[in-house]
Amino acid sequence: MKRLTSFIATLFLLLSQTVTGSTTWTLNGKDYLVDTLFHAYIGPGTTLTSLKLEGPVKFRIFYTTTDLTEKYVDVRGIKHTDRLVGVSTISEAMESHDTENRNYFAGVNADFFSQSSPCGITVIDREVYGSEQSSGWYLFGMNENKLPMIGSGELSVNVTLPSGESMNSRKFNRNGNIDELVVYSHRFGEKTTTDSQVAEVIVYPINADNTLIPGTTVTMQVQGTATTGGSTPIPEGGYILSGKGQAASFLKKLSANDKIKVKCAVRFDGITGGKVTQALGGCPPILSNGKVLDTDNVLDHLSTAQPRTAVGFNVELTKLVMLVADGRSSISVGPISKVLAGMMKCAGCTEALNFDGGGSSEMYVDKLGIVNVPSDGKERQVTNGLYLSTDAPQDSQIAQIRFKDYAKTMDVGESYTPEIYGYNQYGVLIDTNVDEIRLNTADGKTFTPEAPGCYALTASYNGLSTSIAVTVSKSGGINRPKNQPTICYPNPVKKGNDIHFTAMSGNIVITIFGYDGKQYLSSEFQNTNGTININTKNLQAGPYIVSVKNDSGTRTFPIIIK
Repeated sequence: MKRLTSFIATLFLLLSQTVTGSTTWTLNGKDYLVDTLFHAYIGPGTTLTSLKLEGPVKFRIFYTTTDLTEKYVDVRGIKHTDRLVGVSTISEAMESHDTENRNYFAGVNADFFSQSSPCGITVIDREVYGSEQSSGWYLFGMNENKLPMIGSGELSVNVTLPSGESMNSRKFNRNGNIDELVVYSHRFGEKTTTDSQVAEVIVYPINADNTLIPGTTVTMQVQGTATTGGSTPIPEGGYILSGKGQAASFLKKLSANDKIKVKCAVRFDGITGGKVTQALGGCPPILSNGKVLDTDNVLDHLSTAQPRTAVGFNVELTKLVMLVADGRSSISVGPISKVLAGMMKCAGCTEALNFDGGGSSEMYVDKLGIVNVPSDGKERQVTNGLYLSTDAPQDSQIAQIRFKDYAKTMDVGESYTPEIYGYNQYGVLIDTNVDEIRLNTADGKTFTPEAPGCYALTASYNGLSTSIAVTVSKSGGINRPKNQPTICYPNPVKKGNDIHFTAMSGNIVITIFGYDGKQYLSSEFQNTNGTININTKNLQAGPYIVSVKNDSGTRTFPIIIK
């Protein structure tokens, strides 16, 4: 079997981000040893990563990383039950919203909720479901250009009469106070549930295909005149304008067949978000401009260890991360909000928002099921969720194969029978255990190494092939002080700075390979006992593999120089 040289280029195609078998993250001033338990593609432009973190306490986290420039992936919300009020599980929501032309392949819980209604603004596929019921709430959103946004959320609806007189409303499918204008759609329910003091009028878009969506102005026609009595039935495709006091006086100026202008806008931190396609509430922002925010006292539970869910993105607005951290168990205590923010930063985000947590925290992946361990021991019904979906053409033919494992570490004499994932030409995962795979081993099914080293294990299927690096040690890998694993950090590393290798013992050879398989650096260290430092000033920015070797074996670390 060939040793790892030209294979390095293939390996980096498998790694969409910095994922190492062993590295460190600094969270809220504390260092954690990070082991990658799982890293695989789960859909177009999307990877799923599971990490184990050990330090002062233990964490188990799961996060998806999505390339927003990928043609066949969309970020969409689902309001469970398709009404403002109502709950269901994440798996039920995904299954019920799958269509022949759209598949939802991953999702997490989103907004906090009260009495089965979300606390923040909700916009689903451009349609407004409701404005916030809690003051000081924040918002995650996507616009028509697939650009993510986070900010203090505000929804406004402006109604202009034929006379030019206008009135603003911030209440959508929420009962209003005196003098407040309220807009109701069929997403509220069958009727408005208002009292007899409220004046209400029915309006319809002139164009039946028009709906009141953020960033647009819709011309609507009045049906009848404003009447009092409340609890007006809400027609499909139409809206109810409702109000008391000054709002009632405003509506009573309308006559049958009048045409009015209705403008809808969603603002983030006071800035209009344009044609917002998706918006879900959350609180609070935990990461801004790459800085961890002081959020301990924003909500009463943020300074305690809990299961948590968050969403975030990078400064270029090209990568979206959805993260769930397990909690309330011996395996994972759950992070406080500052630690959650650090996790999002280490996952590649500069902006992040906290979603609902506790027993609501869940990540569900099509073909894999629930990937975390909800603290309730089962799925909890929640009000809405944030999902990854694809509208790629239907295609069941396997066009790509990948190992379930992104890399493998084992000892001499162990046997490894890999699982192979199959994808269609659009990157959709269609098979999690491809049959008739042939490995580049003696029996074609298993790999049983007889000597330590770094190997390229290749799987073939119907003219397709894929490879991973397998690191084999005699028993426990390279020599190191007892109970002190070798750590390679920082990762990524800034060009010109040192890469540190801790817990080194014995005669060490450190070699750095480029993505093209070329050896760029090799250094020998005799009788080492402690930390080795390798400077990166002579290396260009990009991905590399670092090989650490002594007489007992070899370990490899993917690393990024930026």
